[in-house]
Amino acid sequence: MQPDAHVTNVDWLATDEFLASLDIHPGDLLDCLGYPLGLAANDAGYPILRGGQIASYPVIPLKSVTRILYDFQVQPGNSGGPVYFSFTGRVRKDHVPPLGRVMTYRKLIGLVIQKADPVGNIDPFIGIIVPSVYIKETIDLLSGFESKIVDAH
Repeated sequence: MQPDAHVTNVDWLATDEFLASLDIHPGDLLDCLGYPLGLAANDAGYPILRGGQIASYPVIPLKSVTRILYDFQVQPGNSGGPVYFSFTGRVRKDHVPPLGRVMTYRKLIGLVIQKADPVGNIDPFIGIIVPSVYIKETIDLLSGFESKIVDAH
């Protein structure tokens, strides 16, 4: 493989800088795709869309945080599901859209890896997300080169 070959495009992965520019914080809504309890959305096999809130602090820096807690009822079949945000009309600190234009920002913030352990016999209904920075590291290790993430304005 050539050193400048692209195995995948990682621009859809959230970076610390991008998340900071959106002032992401606990309580922000995230969406997740998965197959809870093995269920699909339809006969074609599309995943089920579910949502919840960021339930931990701090969210960044992603590398130091190592995991993000997600207030969402995780079921078997949600593991490995992409967790992303889609913010319409949210103001970025580092980008002012043209007058009259409303921006939508979408990025993958991570993957569901498990549900939080029960406390006694009570399920806290909390999912654990591995942050996008580790997805990028994995892609880099598998591809043999360091990918570049560009925050498009």
